[in-house]
Amino acid sequence: MDDPDAAARESARVLNASLLHTEQLAAVVKELEQQLVTRSEEMARAKAACDHAAMLATFVREDCDVLRDKLHVAEAEIKRLTTIVQAINAA
Repeated sequence: MDDPDAAARESARVLNASLLHTEQLAAVVKELEQQLVTRSEEMARAKAACDHAAMLATFVREDCDVLRDKLHVAEAEIKRLTTIVQAINAA
């Protein structure tokens, strides 16, 4: 017959090994969860930075449009003044 004490000792050894393995897995899961939180925070910061950059790009485009319009007005004024100066010089 099998020795009941030996079987109990083996069962206890296997159970202890299983508990140790479970604790190790729990530690790994905890570390992975922390990494996930960290990556989520990094992604949130990156998204906020992208959103801010997009907003700034909109302002820059609007400013460029305003400056382009002012440039066209200035070019027209230069042409007008050039015409006046040429007329004065021709007279």
